[in-house]
Amino acid sequence: MLGAHQAEAMAPRVVMEFMNLKIFSDGSLLRSPPHPPLAPSSHRCFVDGVATEDVSLSKSHGVWARLYLPEICGALKLPVLVYFHGGGFCDGSTALPKDHRFLCKLARSAEVLIVSVDYRLCPEHRLPAAFDDCFDALVWVQSQAEVQLKGGGNEGEPWLVDRADFSRCFLGGDSAGANITHHLALRAAGRSWAPLHIEGMILIHPFFGGEERNATELKRLDWTEIVDKVWKFSLPESANCDDPACNPLSRGAPSLSEISLPCALVAVASEDFFKERGVRYYEALLEAGKDAKLFISDNEDHEFHLDAPPESENALLFLNQLIDFVHNQDTKASVSVS
Repeated sequence: MLGAHQAEAMAPRVVMEFMNLKIFSDGSLLRSPPHPPLAPSSHRCFVDGVATEDVSLSKSHGVWARLYLPEICGALKLPVLVYFHGGGFCDGSTALPKDHRFLCKLARSAEVLIVSVDYRLCPEHRLPAAFDDCFDALVWVQSQAEVQLKGGGNEGEPWLVDRADFSRCFLGGDSAGANITHHLALRAAGRSWAPLHIEGMILIHPFFGGEERNATELKRLDWTEIVDKVWKFSLPESANCDDPACNPLSRGAPSLSEISLPCALVAVASEDFFKERGVRYYEALLEAGKDAKLFISDNEDHEFHLDAPPESENALLFLNQLIDFVHNQDTKASVSVS
């Protein structure tokens, strides 16, 4: 019979803690309830100029989306933003209070109809599960466009069928969601989306990595160690950080120059650990002949916009960049995916 000290020594130990997730040495994990609790939808009632509703996309996988509809007078049809939350692929939700508040503000300020996808998380569902879920969500949005084209009736999701301008669809996300945006744009380039027209993609503080260390990663080794662990539990078990899911510019990744990509807005923050890789991604887009814009938020860190106070000048500048990008693409010569 084992003594107390032997039993304690053999007990699984925590090998990684990330937000509300604990992973143990025996492969088991413990996911604590979100704190603060998830924000409920408004069940289609307008609150501060925005109504929200949750829709199921895959009951078998537990994938769903939250819709954000701004209160607009008249029957004006709105651009559609298909959005993906952050959280390092291991955590996060569109219903976390800070994400929910930001998307409400974005929907209201930009007058855009948002479909924000709650995808499966790692390590229970390693990549490419999140990519698959978000691709399926985009296919669902396309199906709503097809219903609208046929005249609607009682089919489809009413907000999308009645209020969406599917000729102006954007992909976007922050952190891991920006990574998803890139991979979804790659997949989208391989098929027809008519009557849906993907006009642009928005990558906010993209979560990319790689085996070769950049200057920031060599300087901030504490963060590098944490991020390596996150990738370890997110990527396929045999993969390293040059897997295209992590490093979109690795030798094994699809060539950006050979794929039709929509116009891109890449937003980074000057103090963000991931800034260097975000800027390099933007430069690679330009080198590949793509239409891309870079916006840098000075003196700010990763995902600062989710916690910024209402009076934050940098948060307002950032928000205005998103609004300008969404509403001015039809005046620019850009390559889109349709």
